[in-house]
Amino acid sequence: MTDKRTLSIAKGERRGYPLDKTLHRLFREQAARTPHAPAVADGAERLTCAQLDRDSDLVAGWLIERGAGPGAIVALHMEESAAFMADYLGALKAGAAYMPLDTDLPPAARDRTLEAVQPLAV
Repeated sequence: MTDKRTLSIAKGERRGYPLDKTLHRLFREQAARTPHAPAVADGAERLTCAQLDRDSDLVAGWLIERGAGPGAIVALHMEESAAFMADYLGALKAGAAYMPLDTDLPPAARDRTLEAVQPLAV
């Protein structure tokens, strides 16, 4: 049975999500419309939409060269940051699934997870 409730963490206008477009395509379209707008910021780095789009394209290219595509899994074992967002979008652009790994996970548990999942890249 599907839960039809929606969890909202932000107040404001709600818009429908276009079901014919992927998240990374929607982001690319937004980056084309507002290239100089801030996309992501962490304590060390701020990226505009254009910069994040470019950085994630580089990640996607690197992953595709290594065989990423549908069915591939990319594990992300890093703190949330601007680089995390570039890697996340890059995995999606490459057609792969991403699997976040908690950085607080004990090494033995992390290793068991990686062994079980066998991601293309970490």
